[in-house]
Amino acid sequence: MTTVRLILIKWVLFWFIVAGGSIYVLPNFGADQYHRFYITSIYFFSFALIGAYYYNITEVFPHHASFKNQLVPIFLISLFTTLACLFVNRQFPISDVVQNKIMLSKFYFPLFNIETIITKLCDISFQQVFIYGILKKLKSQKISNREALTLFSISFFIIHLPLIFSLKLYAFYFIIPSCFAGVIFSYLILNYRHGLVKSFSTHLMFYFFVGLYLRYF
Repeated sequence: MTTVRLILIKWVLFWFIVAGGSIYVLPNFGADQYHRFYITSIYFFSFALIGAYYYNITEVFPHHASFKNQLVPIFLISLFTTLACLFVNRQFPISDVVQNKIMLSKFYFPLFNIETIITKLCDISFQQVFIYGILKKLKSQKISNREALTLFSISFFIIHLPLIFSLKLYAFYFIIPSCFAGVIFSYLILNYRHGLVKSFSTHLMFYFFVGLYLRYF
């Protein structure tokens, strides 16, 4: 088995373990992305820190701005999006029918309240750390950007497939876009000076606009 294949298999398996834990283990403690949200938030953020240490994410690609110079815009974008979600929820509340529909779907982020926002930010942080981490691992094998992008994109699509077991039809809101998201995230990280900022922002904006769509359409 080649080193590249082994890197990808380990990454996919670890992602499945973490995602599976959030779907099938945390609910046993009454925790999901809305109920007892602090448990789920700590869960995802802890794995983000583990990934940050394992992949040494402060050591950026040569074409990148420093990690510190990218972390500040990520924080500000997260803050702005949080305020935007809270503003929308306050000024344009949803009907009881839509709220019940969201609750039944178990995809709670479109509620746009502080619980779901914090949890989703921790979730995205975990995802982005591991996205950047696997790209670093792949590039360490001296493969081209195009090869790294292709391998990552296929893997990113694969890890989204099990969502159908937990989110049912709502899973396709993420499975279908994941075909393109893997390409977009990896392209931004591999080619732009502020690639981490652009990738994180794109990821967060995707959830924001999906949330708007599910609230009002």
